[in-house]
Order: sequence, then C-alpha cells, then structure tokens
Amino acid sequence: MAEHYKGLPEDAEADYLKAIRESIEAGLPETGPAVTGIALRLADLYEKLERYEDALEIFGRVFGIFGGREHTAPIESREDAERMRKVVGIALRVGDVYKQKGDLKAAEKFYEWSTKTILGLRSPPPLIHHSVPTSSSTAHDWASPASLITDEDLTRKGLAPTHTQPSSEFAPASPPTAAKGLQPAPWATISDLGGSLEQLAGLYADMGRIDLALALYSHALNLLTRDDSLAPPARSCRAAILSNNMAECFVQLGGTHLVQAERWGRKALEDAERAIELGGVEECGECATVVEYNLGCIDELQKKYRSAISHFVKSREHAASVKYIDGVRMGREALARVRRAMTEAKQQTQDQRDAS
Repeated sequence: MAEHYKGLPEDAEADYLKAIRESIEAGLPETGPAVTGIALRLADLYEKLERYEDALEIFGRVFGIFGGREHTAPIESREDAERMRKVVGIALRVGDVYKQKGDLKAAEKFYEWSTKTILGLRSPPPLIHHSVPTSSSTAHDWASPASLITDEDLTRKGLAPTHTQPSSEFAPASPPTAAKGLQPAPWATISDLGGSLEQLAGLYADMGRIDLALALYSHALNLLTRDDSLAPPARSCRAAILSNNMAECFVQLGGTHLVQAERWGRKALEDAERAIELGGVEECGECATVVEYNLGCIDELQKKYRSAISHFVKSREHAASVKYIDGVRMGREALARVRRAMTEAKQQTQDQRDAS
C-alpha cells in the first residue's frame, strides 16, 4: 500500500479506497478494526493534503462506529476502556483538523470535550460540521449502517445532542491552579490526560488566552512526574517541550514577563540536555535546537546581543548534529539578524557621540 509520503498522494488515496472496498468484499465487517483502521489512515492523508472536509467526513463516521455518541454507556471492561480511548483519540484528531483549518472555536470544543471526558466528566460530544467533501469518491461511500449517521443527518432529524455548560474546571474566569492535582478516569492513563491538556493549552496559546495556557501546561508538567509509562529520556524530553511552551507563553506576554520566559527557557534547556545525556538524542535533538533558538530570541528582545549570538550558534550546532535543516537555516538567519542589529546599535551610539 502506498505510504503518505512516498509516491503520488493520489496513488495513496486510490490504494486506501481499494483496500477498504476489497476488505468489505472479502467479508470483513464495515465497522471492524481492519476497515476503520484503513479509513483512519486515509483521513490522515486527507489532512496532510489539506482536504479538511474529506478528513472530517471520515473521522466523524469512525467516531460514530466506536460509539462516540454513546456518552452514557457504562465503561466496565477492558474492551470498553479501549473503545473510549479510541473515541477520545479521534475527537482530538478532529480538533487538530479544525485547528489547521483555522476554526479555533470548533477545535476548542473537541479538545475541551476530550479533556473533560478523560477526567471522567462525560457529556454529549460536539457535532462535527463539514461541507460536501472535495472528492467524488472518498471512503464515505463504504458506510451504510445506521451507526454511521453523520452529524448533519442528526441535525436534520432533530436528534442533535443538547450540550451541558462547560465544567468549571475549564471556565475561563477561573483557570485551574497548578497546586491542584488532576486524576484521569479509571479507564484512561496519565499520559492520555497530559497529552490532552497539552493540546488544549497549545490552542489557548494560539488564541491569546495565555492565563489558561499557562495553567494547563503547568498541570501537564505536574502529571509528567507521575507518568511511569515513559522512559527517562522521553520524560525529560517531554518536560523540555512543556517548559519551552511555558517560556513561549511568557514571551507573548512580553515586558517584565521576559524574565520568567528566560527562566522557563533555561529549565527547558536543562531538561533537553538531560534527555540527550540519557540517550535521547533522536528524541530531543530538535527540541534542544528550538530551546536554544528561543533563548536567543529572548536575549535579542532584551538587546543582550552577545548572549543571543551564543544561543543561536548552539542552536545551529544542535540542528546540524541531528540533520535538522530548517533549524540550521533559522540559526544562520538569526545570527545575521543579530549581527546587523549590533552594527546598527554601534553606529547609532557613534552618531550620538559625534553629535554631542
């Protein structure tokens, strides 16, 4: 089967559609893991191709297959738990698609619903709204069972679920504090909760809701210390990424918050270097590049040009060591920019002296 990144995308699409058709013709259930697994890979492909309506169409139907609308169904077995984790995973992917599409409000609904569900706060999921898919032969043709009814069908039939008010846990007026511990539902893992919090925090940062983003990143960092599923290099790398995200939030606030940004940036660098020392070069090489680059930008904003140059040089070296081409380019461009700023600052100082 064609891969997402090899050959022509049209060939990959044709292969996935053919695999779905042949699986059904071979007697495999349309709602079984073989067919839905192929459909999800096809949805991923559509997302990469920026065919967001096609991606939403498929994600929505698979969401229905896994019982995403059955928000009151009991979770009593391992199979139930696995089903719920799939449902939440698809909801997060739907949020990703909406985010890339530029519909941040819709993305927020799915990220928030996923996070609350992982916390055990179950409620009807948001509706997946999409227009007619751009393709005339997408995988939606495979779906005929009633369980695959679309959200648009629900709306037309007057069966759309009513929504409860958002939990106070995520009310904008009162963001959760870092001191309060969060616990996932029995069927979910700490990693599930941490990942969902991180995605929601990233969206809040993009929306300029920095207070909420900082609160949720802080929760995710606290959860990370309790996550035994990660090997030490991976845990240190995740801590570096989260700390770097905190630093970027403080940069957005600007002004006196740049001191906090630098503090979080240095913590991120310590975590990234620890991950690399523990053998996580491949996992955290790019992260170290970004952290050094961001520290350079923080120094640049404060006109600490010599320190900024030091960070940009290290960023470029990190990038080169892991063959991160974009990182090498960014480091090179930043060095040129800071050196120009230094030259201009020196010239301005000399002009002022000459004028006096």
